Amino acid sequence: MQINPDILTYSEGVMGHNFHRNLPLYPKWKKVIRLLEEGAGIPEIAAATIDASREGVEELIKDRCSIYALWLLTQIPSAASSEDFPQRLQQLNLPVSEDPNLFDIMGAFSKAVDTYVEEKGEPSDFVEMVQMSAVESLTDIAGGDSPTLFQETTSKIQDRLKEYDSAEHFRDLAREFFGRLVNRYMDTFLSTELPNHVGENKRFANISEYTQFSESLYAYSRSASRKVEEFAGNWYSRTRFNGGITEKKAGDFLQEAMTMVTTELERGGPVGED
Repeated sequence: MQINPDILTYSEGVMGHNFHRNLPLYPKWKKVIRLLEEGAGIPEIAAATIDASREGVEELIKDRCSIYALWLLTQIPSAASSEDFPQRLQQLNLPVSEDPNLFDIMGAFSKAVDTYVEEKGEPSDFVEMVQMSAVESLTDIAGGDSPTLFQETTSKIQDRLKEYDSAEHFRDLAREFFGRLVNRYMDTFLSTELPNHVGENKRFANISEYTQFSESLYAYSRSASRKVEEFAGNWYSRTRFNGGITEKKAGDFLQEAMTMVTTELERGGPVGED
């Protein structure tokens, strides 16, 4: 689903990393352009995009603020399992009232990430990707496209979110998150090139075909993220049992899971049906 941009307070356009700006200079990126021109399928283009931007993946999984945003995401289900959900959110530095709705919680999540960036890190494309993917994933699991989603009571939201405080359901949250993250990562690079391929006698005859390509890329990314499900569920259970989830452990999880998904995409073949 599309998230109201008012929830995301991150400063648009602030770049901490310029790697993607230099991609046209990379020989491997020229392969991506050639594949687009030749009408190659989603698997080939996704594989070439990951291969050309592998340096960016390595930066993302080491980015301190991105790791924090993922760590914060892992804390929300367990916070929902506590007796005082709003108080636990406040302890996580989410500025919420005593009866927040989902809009309030997601806005507070974004604000907490922004505050961390301001105090301990620097703005980057990567933390924005993680932040937005986390907000969208939490919103989906809390109710999806319900027309009254943002008007529902705190207790109803809490009931939905606490279901994911288990290995069985955290794996679903992880798959949703990493599917969105890797799609957003690829789109960040591809969006600089795709508009050049819209028009008469080009890859995309019109905006509708361009949009269809983007939707297919997301579906493919989500299929690839299935790779992390079992790993994520086992990791959540094991880590909660062995002292809890720290930022360090969240960083290890980000590195392992992103490596799994991007390696799957680099294979360039079918990744199964959603």
